[in-house]
Amino acid sequence: MKHAPKKSNAFLWTKIGIDIDGVLIDFTDMKVRLAKRLGYCIRPHETHGVVLKKIMSRHNYEKLQRHIYGKATLALPPVAGAIKGFTYLSSRADVYVISRREAGRHYPRQWFAAHFHSFPQERIFFVGRDEYKERIAKRLGLEVFLDDRLSVLKGLPSVRQKFLLDPHSVFTKLPHGINRISSWPQFMRRVKRFL
Repeated sequence: MKHAPKKSNAFLWTKIGIDIDGVLIDFTDMKVRLAKRLGYCIRPHETHGVVLKKIMSRHNYEKLQRHIYGKATLALPPVAGAIKGFTYLSSRADVYVISRREAGRHYPRQWFAAHFHSFPQERIFFVGRDEYKERIAKRLGLEVFLDDRLSVLKGLPSVRQKFLLDPHSVFTKLPHGINRISSWPQFMRRVKRFL
């Protein structure tokens, strides 16, 4: 009599949500270059949207955003460690990608297909507003979520474990229940502990 193989990994059947922009796709170098063209001298630790909005005029910030969220997305590199970490997680868990993009949604889909060939496109969701991420997270029963925006994580009450990818410590105070991580390898170490 044959026995079913034992589930040897704690990740099996866990549901994880991951943002794309700033979590899988690295905008840092492009933001530095574009800001320079617009007359701003910024450093990598100043590229998060929360910081850029304080440095740049609204007009220039919106111009930068339109550029990076357009066709330029296709040329951007992955965040360090994202390929290895995402591939590992998606082989052992139910992983979903939820991103806020109002326009140009086909560019991150193309980027994603080029970097994660076998990941099912039907597991990628785009929303027009950050608060809509909670609707999808709740519907899917997500237990873990990784994002680079604190405001998004604060708006996910249905998610048990929330992780903020904050490599430059942009956010100084985090509410209870949100875990700061500085890299994908750190996320991988932490998420294994919680699941």
